[in-house]
Amino acid sequence: MNKILFAVLAFLCLTFAGAVLPQRAAAQPKTQDVVFGPVSTFNHKSGWFSLARPGNWNVTDVSAADEVVVSIIDPTENGVVVVRVYEPTRVYTQAELGEMLKAFLRQRLGSFDGFTIGDSKSQKDGSLGLYFKYNSLIDGVSYKMYGDAFIEQQNGLIGLITLIMPQDQYDAKQKDAYAMVNSFRVTGTAPKP
Repeated sequence: MNKILFAVLAFLCLTFAGAVLPQRAAAQPKTQDVVFGPVSTFNHKSGWFSLARPGNWNVTDVSAADEVVVSIIDPTENGVVVVRVYEPTRVYTQAELGEMLKAFLRQRLGSFDGFTIGDSKSQKDGSLGLYFKYNSLIDGVSYKMYGDAFIEQQNGLIGLITLIMPQDQYDAKQKDAYAMVNSFRVTGTAPKP
């Protein structure tokens, strides 16, 4: 089941419907395990961010001159971390950043079946975070997905990191996933005009 994240990835990376399932009751198929390998520091070539990435996760970079957009996907393609870093037009308040994060997720994922979003909460590192859920329909089977997203403004840049995994693995894999997410740092500085 390698296709579980690709529809979502397109929404999250490239820009800032439910179906009727068969009536017979069937057990939800288990998703392939999200696999975490040995970790090393990933420094983006822009100098705008770094994080501790499992070496077996694949990196796809679709960045432009004014925005960094990187997806990091586990070997089974069932877990993904998407990072976006860009220079905003001004400094935002924490409340504004929280609304930006909610609007971003609603815009990208709001059309997915079962999409719900939590309230943004301040994190110990100063960022804002929230959870979201949705159902991903793959080959006629609906898979429950769970995600967490975080936003922060540092050094004149806005950094956003999003984690998505199948809900059936979330509790078991949360420690390794959060080690990667919590290692995210906006390391660059916005260019001077």
